[in-house]
Amino acid sequence: MCVLRTFLTNKVNNPKLNYKYSSSGLYYCPEQKNSLLESWIEYIKTLPEQDPPEIFGMHSNADISYQRSISDKYCNIIMLTLNDEGGDEEGGSDSEKIVNDILTK
Repeated sequence: MCVLRTFLTNKVNNPKLNYKYSSSGLYYCPEQKNSLLESWIEYIKTLPEQDPPEIFGMHSNADISYQRSISDKYCNIIMLTLNDEGGDEEGGSDSEKIVNDILTK
């Protein structure tokens, strides 16, 4: 309900208040210029490709936690690709060397 209060308020309709949906001021309802559609298209082009957690009412640490979980998931997938069958004279398979090389970078 708290999130809805942020987006569904009479303050949005009052251009004098210059209401922003987020504390950074990045998200707001654009003023109508020539046409409403053109105003929205111009505004949408300025938005970042990836939404920061602030637009969902979350702290920036939420993004750090998300990125870490994604990294862990990819590392686990890479580790699953290891070939446990034998190896070469240096003591490891080719796929193991590739994975270790990726993980050290």
